[in-house]
Amino acid sequence: DWSSDVCSSDLSDANRKVILYNVEDYKPGSDQWSFHNAKVNCVAWSPDSILVASGSLDTSIIIWSVEKPSKHLIIKNAHAQSQITQLSWLDNETLVSVGQDCNTKIWNITRF
Repeated sequence: DWSSDVCSSDLSDANRKVILYNVEDYKPGSDQWSFHNAKVNCVAWSPDSILVASGSLDTSIIIWSVEKPSKHLIIKNAHAQSQITQLSWLDNETLVSVGQDCNTKIWNITRF
C-alpha cells in the first residue's frame, strides 16, 4: 500500500511484520513493526499518511504511528474467530475492516 504523500510504501509478510519503505530509493526504513501473532493479510494508510493499519490472520488490527514508531494501538479479536481480510480508512479517524466472517465493522480511532 502507498501513503498519500507517495513518499512511503509498506510491505507486510508471513513473518508477522509490517515494514515501511522509502519510495525514493526502495530501501526499507528503520521502522519494522511486528506485534501480530500470525501472517499479516492487509495494510492501509490513513489519508494524512500518519497512521498505518494492519490486519492479520490472528483476528487483530494494529494501528501504527509513523510519527511515533514505538506507539501503536491493538484491537484484539476485531473479528472474533475470523481473520482480517481488508482494511480501508474513510477519513483520518475512521477505519473500516472486513473479516472472513463476512462482517464489516467501523472503528473510531483516537490519535495517540
